[in-house]
Amino acid sequence: MTRRPLLTARRLFVAASLTVSMLSAACGPELSALDEAMDEDSLPAHLSPQSVPTGYYNATTGKSGNDLLVALSDVISTGTRSLSYNGARDKMFADVEDPDNNNEVDCIYTGRIAKGISSTSTANSAKLNTEHTWPQSLGARGVAQSDIHHLWASDVDTNGRRGNFPFGVVKTATWTAGAPDGTPPSKVGKDDMGRTVFEPHDRTKGDIARAIFYFYTRYYRTRPADFTLNNFNVEEATLRQWHEADPPDADERSKNDLVYAIQGNRNPYIDHPEFIKQIPDFPDR
Repeated sequence: MTRRPLLTARRLFVAASLTVSMLSAACGPELSALDEAMDEDSLPAHLSPQSVPTGYYNATTGKSGNDLLVALSDVISTGTRSLSYNGARDKMFADVEDPDNNNEVDCIYTGRIAKGISSTSTANSAKLNTEHTWPQSLGARGVAQSDIHHLWASDVDTNGRRGNFPFGVVKTATWTAGAPDGTPPSKVGKDDMGRTVFEPHDRTKGDIARAIFYFYTRYYRTRPADFTLNNFNVEEATLRQWHEADPPDADERSKNDLVYAIQGNRNPYIDHPEFIKQIPDFPDR
């Protein structure tokens, strides 16, 4: 389901090429040989969306299980472009999170809409943070920190409440978020095994699940600093359920296209939701 009403019209974009140059130091030390650095000054103010190119997933044909996982890892890790953390957040708030180009951005966890958003600075003024669905403390470092496929705008207080807790189904809530969009709210609490987990509202559960599966696939072999599967091993079964219950929609596909225009790689689980079933188990170490 959507995070906001489906777009009635796509933004008009200025077509422009993406230029590669030397890496900004802010990208961190984890830039691999498969990644290219992006000159942020060369990026146009607004980006052209880019759909799945012909043959993008050819290497996955006929594969399943771990063979498919490795093939997908290769596809989405080759020839990627990396922004600095500040540059990535600016593009997220200005373009990816504002596909209507009306300077309005909504929180991934509450649906609260903030107005006048055109950069990280204006987002901060509106009490929005950058949410890393895979927490920075658990491996979203260097290039992974700036990977827009797993970044979202989030209300400051709600972002802090999520912290680095795993996602899960709350049985006993200790904190409940506001719900300005009228949907059942996100919450923090204990799951049925007594673990503290964060449960987002239903409208974004599938989006979050696919972002986590993307991050695992993109980085589980290169292992950025602090990379751990501690959260993922708790989350995986629940994320699979959320992926099935909340399939990709037009908003999510639009985001995938825009991030591809920026980074040069895609979230395969948005393009091909069936891949999740074809990988019945993600290695837990």
